[in-house]
Amino acid sequence: MKTLISTALLLIALSLSASAQTSDRSRGQGYLFFAPGLADGNSRIPSGASIHIGGGGEGFVYKGFGVGVEIGAAGPLSDFSNHYFGMGSVNLSYHFLPSATEPKLEPFVNLGYTLFFRAGVTHGGHAGFGLNRWLNKNIALRFEIRDDVEGGHGHLVGFRIGVTLR
Repeated sequence: MKTLISTALLLIALSLSASAQTSDRSRGQGYLFFAPGLADGNSRIPSGASIHIGGGGEGFVYKGFGVGVEIGAAGPLSDFSNHYFGMGSVNLSYHFLPSATEPKLEPFVNLGYTLFFRAGVTHGGHAGFGLNRWLNKNIALRFEIRDDVEGGHGHLVGFRIGVTLR
């Protein structure tokens, strides 16, 4: 009896997961970016122009809702090689997916936790919004504005330009 119930539950679970998947929608995507920006001087970056480079990925968990991770480096534009620091983040996102099977424009928002590290660790967060402009089924141009807040006081605002791959 135990085997019969286990088998029935397994078959139901497999059929539900199969019906939730569609062949035309990716379950995840990765991205690379370059972000010129501005720092307010209250963070690890002195006031003025900055750059942030990195990459990440996200998996879609339900419709347009996604969970992702990212890693990169940021620093002042004037002396990046000597004053850069690492940034890692965990993200929650929502992609406004139109009903069309192959959307050309895909706006999104994200929010999450950011870890700043080099000669110590600082905790913070981020919020951003952007747009994927799909060139074909697997490649998009990525545009995003993101505010990373270090320790609740220092802001690093960047305009991200990159590529998204699925």
